[in-house]
Amino acid sequence: MIVLKNPHLSVHIDEMQGAELRGIYTPDARNALASYEWSSPTPVGRGASYGSSEMDWLSGYRGGWQETIPNAGQNCVVDGVELGFHGDASRTRWSIVDQGADWCTLETSTRLPIRVRRTMRLDPDRAVMYIEGHVVNESDLEIVFLWGHHPAFPSVDGGRIDLPDGCTIHPDVNRSGDLLTQDSPWPMAKTSSGEFADLSEQPALGSHRLLYVTGNKAGWSAVRQPDPYVSVAMSWDVAKHPYVWLWTMRQTPEYPWYGRASMFALEAQSAWPYDGLAGAKQRGQGIKIKPRGEESSWMTLAIIPNGSGTVTGVTKNGEVTFKSSEMQ
Repeated sequence: MIVLKNPHLSVHIDEMQGAELRGIYTPDARNALASYEWSSPTPVGRGASYGSSEMDWLSGYRGGWQETIPNAGQNCVVDGVELGFHGDASRTRWSIVDQGADWCTLETSTRLPIRVRRTMRLDPDRAVMYIEGHVVNESDLEIVFLWGHHPAFPSVDGGRIDLPDGCTIHPDVNRSGDLLTQDSPWPMAKTSSGEFADLSEQPALGSHRLLYVTGNKAGWSAVRQPDPYVSVAMSWDVAKHPYVWLWTMRQTPEYPWYGRASMFALEAQSAWPYDGLAGAKQRGQGIKIKPRGEESSWMTLAIIPNGSGTVTGVTKNGEVTFKSSEMQ
């Protein structure tokens, strides 16, 4: 486990499993991410396959923050190669290129002929983390891939999500939960009972839904939590990640949750819906990288005070603006 630390933040990274972030801790040891320490289900690396790429991936999922590349969502076959659920880089071992007390650079390959490098750095003066991603095409062909970030946060009563004005909601046709599969302006969506749900608020226990958000031209989001949970604001390279996936699950009974987890993922992604790179290529989505070419991206996370007003903007360097009339 790699630990980056300064007076404002401590970040734990598991380089053995997809270089996923297991925790983003404040100085008083509160984790901004949803994170669980279950011993079961048995992760696939310690036993036999569960019979599907998605179930194998979920067998080792305990919350945290994954980088989904070269695929996101459903496993699929592209150019004769099966790409796993959420991309193999989210589960493979990453190599440590270099590191210091408050930064590190990691690298891995994927099933497509691309090499992925990620640098994570903590701001020396603020509770801000910077992520810089770099992808190299090692082939003589143009490659299309998906690239996203899958940070999960505790889903608790009183938690709220802020997005820029002008966003549109698209509930997933197969995983909408109690929502009708109708497009609507953020944050209100019609439910199967004919009522409207405010998606900026956390749903009732037992809810499980997936939806997509388009029109986030500013490339930011925020999670405002009640005490003692941790509130955050995020910004990202909207040219590479123009879409947001919002997956919410609150104590549902199915594998692998078994009623013991309550979390949501607010994901910056390069395509939608959930059908993986094969479907994205058919729609003209995804990121194209030229032969022997390179692409880069970035993402920033800032811890914000609980009780802040509605977030109205987040910059690349982690500066956050609020609706001042709502400040407590």
